[in-house]
Amino acid sequence: TKAYKNELGLDVTGTIRFFTKFQNSSDYSYTPTYFVTYRRYFDKGNSEKPGIIHFFSGNLKEAAILLDMGFSFTFGGVITFSQDYDEIIKLIPRERILLETDAPYVAPAPYRGRRNEPAYITEVAKKLAELKEISLEEISAQTVKNTRDILGI
Repeated sequence: TKAYKNELGLDVTGTIRFFTKFQNSSDYSYTPTYFVTYRRYFDKGNSEKPGIIHFFSGNLKEAAILLDMGFSFTFGGVITFSQDYDEIIKLIPRERILLETDAPYVAPAPYRGRRNEPAYITEVAKKLAELKEISLEEISAQTVKNTRDILGI
């Protein structure tokens, strides 16, 4: 795992925060080895807050593994036009969800086909609120708090 740690820049001391992006199953990092490497690293007490899974596109089982390891998740525009993530979002506690734009990519509905802009993040928050069955104000406050907590700001 030393080479893997160095590749991710994890050879620093103190609390380590990093972003990682899940791709599709053809990506080398989207294998059980990926989870085993992280689990070994974090099970050794290397971080209280392992990090954020950016643009999570895995399945329910993978989400459960990463939740168990302490990760938080970001979701962007894709959740506004695909139901593929509905059950995953329902599984993840709202204290572990952050918003993202992934700009300039993946504009949410109703802006599909346009360059994504940070101003469109409200559409993502609306969809999260709908799936979590809470108000837009509640999900907005929660995701701001989550962002501040995990990034230490």
